Amino acid sequence: MKKLTNLTLLCVGVLVLVFSQSLMAQHPVMLKLYATDHTRTDSLILGLDPAATNHIDSALGEEEYPPAGPAFDVRFVSNTTSIGRDTLGGGTKVNYHFMVRVTQTDRWKVGFWSDDSGSTVTFTWAFIQPGGNGWTIDDGSPDEITGPHFPTVDMTTTPSLTYPVKTTSTIGAQYIYINYFDGLKLTSAALESLTVDAAKKIVKRKNYLTQFEYQIGPAGAPPAGTVGLHVEFGDVITSGPFSIFATMTNPDAKKKKWDLTNPSGTIMGPITLTGLGDKGKFLKVAKWYWLDNTGHNVEGLKAKAHTDNIVSVSQIFWLPRPNWQNVGDEMFKLGLGSAETENGKNVGIRIGVRDTVGFTAATKPKPIFRWIIHPKWGDVVKAIWKKGVGGQTGTAACIFQTADAKPIVKEIKGGLNPGKFNDVLYGEAIALKFNINASDHYGMYENSGFGSLTYNKPGTPFDGYTINKFADTLDHFMSWCSYTGLGTAADFFAAAHDFNTAFSATLDTISFAAKTVVKGVRAVATVPYLYRASLEMPPVMPVAPYKEQTPLSYKLDQNYPNPFNPTTTIRFQLPEDAFVTLKIYNILGQEVATLLNHDQLDQGTNEVVFDAARLASGVYYYRLVINDGQFQQVKKMMLIK
Repeated sequence: MKKLTNLTLLCVGVLVLVFSQSLMAQHPVMLKLYATDHTRTDSLILGLDPAATNHIDSALGEEEYPPAGPAFDVRFVSNTTSIGRDTLGGGTKVNYHFMVRVTQTDRWKVGFWSDDSGSTVTFTWAFIQPGGNGWTIDDGSPDEITGPHFPTVDMTTTPSLTYPVKTTSTIGAQYIYINYFDGLKLTSAALESLTVDAAKKIVKRKNYLTQFEYQIGPAGAPPAGTVGLHVEFGDVITSGPFSIFATMTNPDAKKKKWDLTNPSGTIMGPITLTGLGDKGKFLKVAKWYWLDNTGHNVEGLKAKAHTDNIVSVSQIFWLPRPNWQNVGDEMFKLGLGSAETENGKNVGIRIGVRDTVGFTAATKPKPIFRWIIHPKWGDVVKAIWKKGVGGQTGTAACIFQTADAKPIVKEIKGGLNPGKFNDVLYGEAIALKFNINASDHYGMYENSGFGSLTYNKPGTPFDGYTINKFADTLDHFMSWCSYTGLGTAADFFAAAHDFNTAFSATLDTISFAAKTVVKGVRAVATVPYLYRASLEMPPVMPVAPYKEQTPLSYKLDQNYPNPFNPTTTIRFQLPEDAFVTLKIYNILGQEVATLLNHDQLDQGTNEVVFDAARLASGVYYYRLVINDGQFQQVKKMMLIK
């Protein structure tokens, strides 16, 4: 007999995460972790503290040796992959690492085992508020042949973990790693990506597909002899319709009339239909009737088709995927063209600086504009790509220097195209200004903060610079072709390229219908040469203790989180022991995963984690079947990558 989740009388710990902007005044980053083998409970405290040393301080916690086994125990053990040395000896219940900065990446190793009367060990923690903080759990004692016993768990979306294998060995203990990192996901556009899309047209906001879900027919069993459903749509169906109850489709030539049959012979209304219409507008169901085994209306050849019991559950209109042209064009329409002005004139994206000469008491300074301005998005496109030539790929130099080394001392409006002046540093400078504005000033990216990231490359001229400070320094270099003590054009190019490519990936959006907003693609902690110098966390919400009660009826809950990426938890309640089948289907009605297959489970609350790492983004359905049909229910979920 299996029991997927059993947390009787187990209190969820309290998570305390407090930060201040000043490193000297920072309080500990702390997480309280509870564990149980369902016979006994234990808890640990881990975190970061500016006062911590290379070993656990007596003022911060105690160190004790584990009990003689077999007896349930959980404690920190030495870990060489953390910032602190973790010389823990017999293990501790409290483990603080030295806080270099709030957003440092760190790891704690936890060892544990169950006793004879216990079962597999379950860890729980409080809900972690969003805000860019990343907490995950990895398997620290994977199988030598099959690998980890569980996929990485995101602690910000999942409240518990049950280690799937039990051991009572005090010698061969089991382990998990708890990882803390800056989980803020950012976006950046590489110069190469901007160049490719500069050769394309701006994508129009015009719906081109309709993703629909209908429920057809009354509840309960249809007339005797029914083997399927005939349904007629108002427009062409480009994909579908499909249903997890309808396994065959026979459309007419125009793909408006469809026969759906169920060879198993078990049909219960209403039938859920999903699919895609090819008009990008509201899709109607005109009429329907039940089918017999000859493909005709089961109620008779002269019987009229039904126009009732037609329920539109959802209609989602698909837009084409935008490109970087859309982002830039909309950013300028939101005001980038007037972000910087000179004598009331819009300058848009500016590369270079203004200088003055003639500083004497008798004369007024005369301005010299050693810059290129791009007041319109079309100017940016012209500057980074030219038909028949390509993009800015020439050797990094200085754009304000002509071929005969004479400086340019006047404003250049509209950019220099690659056919006139080919300089990759000029292109990277444009891309950098594009990314800073898209992230921090105009909300074209999902999350802001790109410009405030700090460069971490010891030995380079710009180590310790924020991206904003570097961009300002680059403007001065582009105007004067030198910057005392800060290296060559190649040095500037290397840093700018690092920044522009740090968070680049295939463009994906979280919004396009009203405004283009590009989805964050990579966590700050995954980029080794960038970090946030400070991080303020939102307050932690109080969490009530969890107590499991025996359900009064069968129930399938909505998965959480939803939408999800890539894992989600499916929870259901059983009022008694039962045989359970749980399967996942795509929008086409095709089975993509089997999580439970006629497994016998205990009464109570049960949970299953679904890992969709191998699946594409989209709508999926999960279907729970109890005791071969005594109870069954279907719910929808959304995978967004």
